[in-house]
Amino acid sequence: MTEIANRQPHEPVWVEGDVVLDAAADVYQRADEESVAAGWPWQLGAWSAYDLRHNVPAAPEGDHPEDAPVRPLTLLVRKGKAVTTISMTKESVSHLDSRP
Repeated sequence: MTEIANRQPHEPVWVEGDVVLDAAADVYQRADEESVAAGWPWQLGAWSAYDLRHNVPAAPEGDHPEDAPVRPLTLLVRKGKAVTTISMTKESVSHLDSRP
């Protein structure tokens, strides 16, 4: 299995601000370049995926090492936008509707 299953082949594996769900059901966010260079590329939790004041994706300071998120990871947010992991059509989710 690849590092992240829903990544496009031409995309880098990780981008500042990426939000992922790990195999232990924890959410991590990819840190800024300085934190990555210092060996702390992940932050547990995702406080903000987009910086509205500056109109750019947000990247926090890291506080966890590369091996902290339990693999495999599912990419949820890239460049401040949700990544499509499941096609959400009316037909594909109709079984989830519990109303009579």
